[in-house]
Amino acid sequence: MPGLRKAKLEDVLAALGDNQVTTADKLASRVGVCERTIYRYIRLLRAAGQPILSESGMGYMLRRRPEGRSNG
Repeated sequence: MPGLRKAKLEDVLAALGDNQVTTADKLASRVGVCERTIYRYIRLLRAAGQPILSESGMGYMLRRRPEGRSNG
């Protein structure tokens, strides 16, 4: 199921990409997984270098990279 997980991770990034704070509950509903899986996915995405911000009790947000700056 690695392909399915990759697709779900991409779904999480897409859901975070709207520049809004989003809760784990809302992400879980949107992606079709449980909240616990969202927490695991957020850890994996952060470990892969994705700039995901979080605030306890508030939610998650994908920090935009400055334009003209690449990931490598």
